[in-house]
Amino acid sequence: MASLASQKTLASLWVARAFIGLVMLSNLYAALPFYLFPQRFASAYELSGVPGNTALAGMGLLFLMWQVPFMAALIHPLKNKVSLYELICMQLIGLLGESLLYFRVPAQHALLRQGIQRFIIFDGIGLGFLWLALWLVKKCREMKGLKMDFKELVYRTRSYRRFEQSQAIPRQNLEAWAGLARLVPSSANAQALKFLLINESSLNEKVFQHLSFAGYLKDWGGPKPGEQPSAYILILGDTQIKHQFDMDAGIAAQTIMLAANAEGFGGVIMAAIQRDALRQLLSIPAQLEIVVLLALGKPAEQVVVEQLGPEHGIRYYRDAKGVHHVPKRALQELILWPEDFQTKA
Repeated sequence: MASLASQKTLASLWVARAFIGLVMLSNLYAALPFYLFPQRFASAYELSGVPGNTALAGMGLLFLMWQVPFMAALIHPLKNKVSLYELICMQLIGLLGESLLYFRVPAQHALLRQGIQRFIIFDGIGLGFLWLALWLVKKCREMKGLKMDFKELVYRTRSYRRFEQSQAIPRQNLEAWAGLARLVPSSANAQALKFLLINESSLNEKVFQHLSFAGYLKDWGGPKPGEQPSAYILILGDTQIKHQFDMDAGIAAQTIMLAANAEGFGGVIMAAIQRDALRQLLSIPAQLEIVVLLALGKPAEQVVVEQLGPEHGIRYYRDAKGVHHVPKRALQELILWPEDFQTKA
């Protein structure tokens, strides 16, 4: 069942669509008669003959052209919010231009002034409706940000193994992500983890040689040149503080992955690494235990979550298009309640 926030968001979007659609229908109601039957309006604008009719039909055609951004905003006001801004700008320009035009027409042209006045009222009301639609869309974005963004972030924080290698991860990003991991809970608050940050390309190549990617993909030798990680974070445990790091390292690693994905990056948490070789390569002191490695970069592959089924079991796989599929157990299979363990009488 959709959450209350989701229901409110959906309702607000439909009300915003109603406002946009009302203005669009009003525009069409004005545009089509001008284009199809210009002679009906010629006298009101002090025009006559073929030139007058052609001018009015052209004005109707302009009205029709203006409806293109209306259609985009109507389809999805939230995703196509730029179109809504365009509509407001167009409506505002029309309102200001018509008002200036009204005061430029001499008073003795009463019929002409009345026609312009109708457009001023028409565009003013339309502008009000569009402002209301924009306000509703902004409210939707706020509700979406408060209630849905974390779920979306968790969903898209997948294990990515192919990257845009040319897209570097700046040092400050790595430091910021490690800074977030510093703030997470730590067993006994011992805070025994250390974070070794690597983003220099020549060193990246050497680190890459000591990693094993995707154990289930037996026919894949790992990311090719150009698809390899552009940074690494090696999570180390200080044995002079404590000797058990798994829980702390798991919390820290996932926190870093969430932070990376929130900024458009991604990666994979790796335990299949050659620890002795990495220790030697990076001159890691003996007191620091190598727990896990995070391979990071700009993802260059699509990863989708699907229901676990009999064909693949728990093994992730890639289809013919290179899409990476990750089977997940059903939620009902994972959730337990105390009464599930009670012996039935």
